[in-house]
Amino acid sequence: VMNGGVRATVNKLVAELHDGDIAFCDSYEVHSFSDCPGENDFRLFIVPQRYCLRFRAATDGRSIKNPFIHDRRLCESCIGLLDRLSESDDEYSKQACTDMVLSSLLKELTLVRRRKQTNIDLMREILIYIDNRFREPINLETAAHDFGYSPSHFSRLFRAAFNCRFGDYLTDVRLSAVSYSIREHGWQELGALTEECGFSSMQTFYRAFAAHYGTSPKKYFSGERARQG
Repeated sequence: VMNGGVRATVNKLVAELHDGDIAFCDSYEVHSFSDCPGENDFRLFIVPQRYCLRFRAATDGRSIKNPFIHDRRLCESCIGLLDRLSESDDEYSKQACTDMVLSSLLKELTLVRRRKQTNIDLMREILIYIDNRFREPINLETAAHDFGYSPSHFSRLFRAAFNCRFGDYLTDVRLSAVSYSIREHGWQELGALTEECGFSSMQTFYRAFAAHYGTSPKKYFSGERARQG
């Protein structure tokens, strides 16, 4: 929070944050933010999973006891580093900025061992699994095997938690990765890009894209560029 106030909720813990305060949310934790009365200025940063591997190793499966930090100097330092991360095109610089921010925050956060795994913990692990491995040829059967469930039981668990099928969610993640790459780097060799993002063939990609966006990739991104001016 840079100015004013924000009401933050992280895993049912609620705090009213003011100038220089920080709320930290680990991957897939339940959270929400709402403005307090008056003028408010706060920054929201989302760090991609691929830059958080060292953080994962450092926390060693532990959870954060209190996600709120009251330290204006630390807040300003983190914002400066995260601005550099969002503006940089260099992967090494992005990783370095992420490591500096997360290591600074870890010094202020108390970690505790997780209790017996709950369904929320399991779903968080499944989403992390997808985020880390969607580029590989995984599917429902692969994921079910890796988590020790039958495909039918695993499918029921996933659908009950997220109200969608595992395969549909995985396809959406892969489509988002292709779309992000096209927006950031322009049109590349589409066949190589779709394969890199986990699609088994161009036909599979085109079918999934049309089902999700209602048109072809070329028409969709041409229209998007036209809307942007």
